[in-house]
Amino acid sequence: MSQLLSIADIELICLCAVESTLSGVASRMSRTNSSISARLTALEERIGVRLVQRYPLQLTADGAAIVEHALEIQKKIHKLDTFISHMKRGSNHLRIMCSRLIMVVDLPVALAILHEMFPALTLEITEKNFDEIQAAVLANQCDLGLIGPTSHNDGLTFTRYKTDRLCIAVPSDHQLAQNKKEMYFIEALDYPFICLDDSKHITHFAKARAYELQKELKTSVTLPDFDAQLELLAQTEFGIALVLESTIQRARRYDLPVRSIKLLDDWATGDFHCCTRPGEPSHPLALALVNILTMKRNTTLTEATNI
Repeated sequence: MSQLLSIADIELICLCAVESTLSGVASRMSRTNSSISARLTALEERIGVRLVQRYPLQLTADGAAIVEHALEIQKKIHKLDTFISHMKRGSNHLRIMCSRLIMVVDLPVALAILHEMFPALTLEITEKNFDEIQAAVLANQCDLGLIGPTSHNDGLTFTRYKTDRLCIAVPSDHQLAQNKKEMYFIEALDYPFICLDDSKHITHFAKARAYELQKELKTSVTLPDFDAQLELLAQTEFGIALVLESTIQRARRYDLPVRSIKLLDDWATGDFHCCTRPGEPSHPLALALVNILTMKRNTTLTEATNI
């Protein structure tokens, strides 16, 4: 039995669903309008149904039904390409996604241990926000995601690897540093904040908590990086910051003149998790790294070192 649809045909049909003109489809496929029109006509004659109206370009009911299946096939082809690419790299390659904070605070020591276990280890570490990380793990675009406190995707498996606490960071000579060891967030909202940009989860979180308190998070400076945030906090009088205690510990290692004030709010403490895909064998390196992060030196870790 001859094949009715090729991968190229599937690509053509899917492009007709998203482009509004034949020239748009032709441009995406690096072809001429006439060649695309001829391919569509040949395809319709082969399968025996009308797929698209030409002017304006619009899917027929039969075309829309076929596109629905074609899009699923495209997703499976993408997953297969990713899988083959991963196979070519070998079992010693690990793809990790996390925030920059997790990348510099939690990963270095753990990866040093992992490298001792697997000297041929190669890494691909990408910075994303928590929602993007979960979507990427689910789509098999990475082997392991590391996320902070956030809502969880039901389609993933989560393993807690640490608990961290939010606090208010202030310059050592700030008035709050002189008379406060702990406080509620609402008290801090009387002061201007040095914030990370809106791509960071902690900024959205802080604004949401302020909104719940019917207050405004007054922002004096917005920065893309938490290291720059700490430096500006320590060396200027622009304001205070909402940060994790692990961030303050990092500042102390660099002798930055920054002090922390414990937040008494119930939401100030949160868990950090490793996330993986369920229902399939875990990548041995990902499994080993999860165990290192959680400090569980169990038989699973021993087995993982034998790949």
